[in-house]
Amino acid sequence: MDAFLKLHPFPILYIADLDAILHRGNNLPLIKSLAERYPSTNFWIDAGIASVEDLHFWQGGWRLVIGSESQGSLSETQALLSANLLLPPILSLDFLGGRLQGPTELLERIELWPQEVIIMGLDQVGGNEGPEFARLEELRCRCPGKSFFAAGGVRHRDDLARLADLGITGALVASALHNGRIEFG
Repeated sequence: MDAFLKLHPFPILYIADLDAILHRGNNLPLIKSLAERYPSTNFWIDAGIASVEDLHFWQGGWRLVIGSESQGSLSETQALLSANLLLPPILSLDFLGGRLQGPTELLERIELWPQEVIIMGLDQVGGNEGPEFARLEELRCRCPGKSFFAAGGVRHRDDLARLADLGITGALVASALHNGRIEFG
């Protein structure tokens, strides 16, 4: 975390707890310690939340990401997105092979979407092939009042500039930071 914040004072840190997403335990104690150590950073936590019970377990001083890939039905997703939480949830529309993972009706029920929506190209994560610009633009045009965040494939500053030109609010850029393709300074 210190290394990321030395690169740039990122206001938001997205954490995908892959152990929780894959049902192999979780890293909640580590997440709690990071949130305590960096109180001015906003944390977005993606932990494979699939039920209201999961919401209660994971609720803390951070925003919870509701990933479509973890959802079994539209009604469960609706319950999660409308739950009374300390901080409003974020929806991640997760695409693999060009198809939405999870309840496909979610793409048509945009009235259920919260203010912040991540468009996750699972095929692009770490792939250095660029974001799914067309999908991002299409969804942003359908919902001009929402804040969209690109996830997967960001290669360099030109991708960030193009995303900004499309009206995309932000991007998850971990791979590009790790391999030095994006530098701040």
